[in-house]
Amino acid sequence: MPAKFTQTEIRRAVVYGLFWLVVIGFFYLMLREASVAMLRHQTIAHAILAGQNWGRQALVGSLEFPPLPTLLLLIFEGPLKILPLDGTRLICALAQAFCLSRILRLLQTFGKPWQLLILIALPVLIVIFWQDAFLFTSADPGWLAAAVYAGFFCSMSRWQHQQDLRHLVNAAFALGLLTLCGAGGILLALFSLPVVLHGVKRKLPSEEKFRGLTTLFSLPVLYGLFLLLLWNSLIMGDSLFFLRDFWLRASCLQLSAFGDAAHTQLLFFYFLGVMVLLISGFFSDQSLAARLLQPAFLFLPLFFLFCRDMQVHPAGAGALSGLMIILFFLLFSYSHFHTGLSETLAGAGMIALTICGFAAFSRNATPFREELPEIPSQQQMTSYIDQFWPDSRIMLYGLPLACSYPDTLEKRFVARLDYQEQDFLRQAADEQMHLLMPPPNGYFYPPQKTVYSDIYAHGRPWLLLEKQYPGGWQLWRCVIPPEGESKLDALR
Repeated sequence: MPAKFTQTEIRRAVVYGLFWLVVIGFFYLMLREASVAMLRHQTIAHAILAGQNWGRQALVGSLEFPPLPTLLLLIFEGPLKILPLDGTRLICALAQAFCLSRILRLLQTFGKPWQLLILIALPVLIVIFWQDAFLFTSADPGWLAAAVYAGFFCSMSRWQHQQDLRHLVNAAFALGLLTLCGAGGILLALFSLPVVLHGVKRKLPSEEKFRGLTTLFSLPVLYGLFLLLLWNSLIMGDSLFFLRDFWLRASCLQLSAFGDAAHTQLLFFYFLGVMVLLISGFFSDQSLAARLLQPAFLFLPLFFLFCRDMQVHPAGAGALSGLMIILFFLLFSYSHFHTGLSETLAGAGMIALTICGFAAFSRNATPFREELPEIPSQQQMTSYIDQFWPDSRIMLYGLPLACSYPDTLEKRFVARLDYQEQDFLRQAADEQMHLLMPPPNGYFYPPQKTVYSDIYAHGRPWLLLEKQYPGGWQLWRCVIPPEGESKLDALR
């Protein structure tokens, strides 16, 4: 027989639902703008809904703009478009509300009521440290990665004390989803996997109970990576295409870029956190949770610095960093240390970390805010082209450039992620084509060792440089006339 709910349970469920509805509404109203990354995900979603080939390529072919945010935007920009709400802000509000729900679940399980004050004080301190409320007031796709990691961390923390199998299943599912959250999510999943397996094995009383858990955690991660390889193979014709841009940019990276004082202070801040987590991992009742945060504190700042110097979007790094700091302070607040010395050392490390936080972040820089570069306007280029070549279309290569000139009907702009010279020449045989090349400053493509930088410097025998725009932008025209339009055909 179906279970009967009492009026008290129904009333509690209604109040609970209304509370979270208010929370989601609060986060939605607090989000004043969409980040550059979220706007690009939205452009990709619009391109997919319009049936454009470059949209399908962008869905799978980039670690900067991973599949998960775009897939969710397809739902809100497609079937749920009937709602009078901004899909980008709603997705981010739902992700932030989920993060809050996992933090409250941790406090309900391990904490005390006074520790709720930490949830109010920490975001304020983070804004003071970074001197920018952008992280909490902008709809950024990184919050999806943060929500997935919050679910993973909460499930593993609860399993440590309850050892319920459903917590491990939830954690394994979240670990697999991290592989669809970009380069930062993949790194977190790969480095967290051995930590989880080692921690679970230590907590279980026998080897027999651990049997099968390696498969449980490894399979979702391997499946997510396999999906990326398969999608790239089917759509791009190269299973490793999504790694090419990172690899080329890394080959152009100068190690001297990491020598400035800002980098040193940032790394010292996070290494202090790793020291406190090491003490907690060995001498507290939250050893597994502390060990889970160690890979994040160790590799997220390095990942962010590498991405900034490679001029790529550090997918998820901003929101994940904010979440890690909140989880870090919460974990320390409800941890019980086994010895007085370990508690004293951990407390001293927390004080030093807080002081270092003001030194590392208290400046006018906005580390997680991205600015759009100055680009020639669509009207500026099409007006010039129409004087001599009416209705000629402009070819765009690369995801950032494709997102900068959205054209859902592809009347004047055609985009591709991969450069295929023969495909371009075949298209030029059917219609007049132009090619837009951004300056080799590292924003739109790696500055060296790429076909784009070579075209920018030397052109091609079948390309004529027609126009240069401020900032070093080049507009090339393909001199191969379309079939049937050459005036020489009449002389043959």
